[in-house]
Amino acid sequence: MGLAVAGCGSDPQWRQSAHETSSHAEDEAVPSDLSIGARFVEEPAARGVAALGSIEELSPRLRRVLDPSAFEPLPPPREGSWRGLVREPSQSFSEFVGSRPNVPDQFRDTLVLLPLGSFPTELLVERDHVVLVQSPRLEVMRELAVRFFGLPVDVVTPLPIEQFELPLREHGGHDQYDALGVLDGVEAVLPDHAYSMTVLINHDLFVTEDQDHGFGYATHEERLAVMSFARFEPQFSGEWRAPDERERIPRRGLKVLVHEIAHTFGLRHCDYYACIMNGMADREEVDATPLHLCPVCLRKLMSSVGFDPVVRYEQLEALYAELEMEEERAWVHQRVAEITAE
Repeated sequence: MGLAVAGCGSDPQWRQSAHETSSHAEDEAVPSDLSIGARFVEEPAARGVAALGSIEELSPRLRRVLDPSAFEPLPPPREGSWRGLVREPSQSFSEFVGSRPNVPDQFRDTLVLLPLGSFPTELLVERDHVVLVQSPRLEVMRELAVRFFGLPVDVVTPLPIEQFELPLREHGGHDQYDALGVLDGVEAVLPDHAYSMTVLINHDLFVTEDQDHGFGYATHEERLAVMSFARFEPQFSGEWRAPDERERIPRRGLKVLVHEIAHTFGLRHCDYYACIMNGMADREEVDATPLHLCPVCLRKLMSSVGFDPVVRYEQLEALYAELEMEEERAWVHQRVAEITAE
């Protein structure tokens, strides 16, 4: 059964032409009965606690940082959601450590953003379609990545996408770039000092031939990711644009940006708590996904980067306040209050 799955994909094994045998999440079989709750026999909270591992040996402050009760478990997946369509293995904290993921070091300590096209707006003219694609401002994406991951971030001066002669297809009246081909095409320009590089494009993406479209794709080992802003705009798909879309569109871009960068640290999709690492199959799922890491995924990132979680939250709160992202600001403010309470 072929998948017409949107959303993002990732895999530590890149396609065969680049590295080793391809094994993408989008290629996994779909349950024939679509019994989307069957994989969640255990209570999500119990699964999350087990995936987090023992935190008793940690300091009282870190135990509060990773307190599972402060995070919302995932409900059973709805039909058509990422978890309802794609079967992929979970990843506990111990499994993450056992995978021996890449970590930043003194030689590779910078996250690089490579914009291909015009930002924060680009007019796409495709056959019968003329759509204005909107992204967050590059300086906002940079600042969010700095504070979210605790590493320096370099933004390359935007380059024309045509410069790279990347493979594409025509699908549904749109020119879609092959996400894996994009990574092939830019691999040679990955800077030596980069921990990872994320390519930003405004054109549509696909990962597998039977996929309708994708938001992004990232590797777990090769330090490369790509994301598209095209599908965050409903009019790109010929849909009606609701009055609140103007605010939602940039927020969608920020969420998927963080999600794809996190994949380059070796974090797989999360199915324990409401978390930015949840798989996202459509705009509805992107909108419902919070812009924060659950305790399992936060512990993974902390083990690789080693930031102070309270300072990180405080820096994120200041940015969210500046961007008038009240829901995100209120969440991190509450976490700081809970962690620092005597």
